[in-house]
Amino acid sequence: KAPTGIKPESNVVLTLCDTLSNVLQPHNGGKNEYFRNLLKDWSKLSSNIRIWDYNITYTSPREMPYNSEWTYQDDMKFFRSNGVKQVFTEFEEAVLSDVRDYKIYLKTALQENPDADVKAISEKFACNFYGKAGKLFLQYRELLKKSQDSRGTFLGMYPPTAASTH
Repeated sequence: KAPTGIKPESNVVLTLCDTLSNVLQPHNGGKNEYFRNLLKDWSKLSSNIRIWDYNITYTSPREMPYNSEWTYQDDMKFFRSNGVKQVFTEFEEAVLSDVRDYKIYLKTALQENPDADVKAISEKFACNFYGKAGKLFLQYRELLKKSQDSRGTFLGMYPPTAASTH
């Protein structure tokens, strides 16, 4: 928690890690109040904030499919509005990770410009990476999101396999 009565020196970079939120919901919405409030509180004390973000679920089997990419634009805008200077995202599993290359491409583009056209970026990646299957890939991701949303899936950092109800 952010302290009261003291302020970090200007040469101190604060790193906030979110290990409690639902990765399927943006930080500025849904039920992710804890981290949302944590960032807002710290941003009142410092303009040197870095986010250590996780794009992995630490459970066995690792990296079940989940649509965290739908949160990226909202998250980048939220971070920007709270003075975040850096975002580091931990993508651990190069092969097993859920559509790792797509998520890295999309997240990088949105870190450069949080106001970018997500649909255009996604379509460009899908068509270049998957070729003729690009449109099917995007349809699959939309179907996965609809399933997650309709079931109210909650995926935290250490979700049990049964949490992947989608």
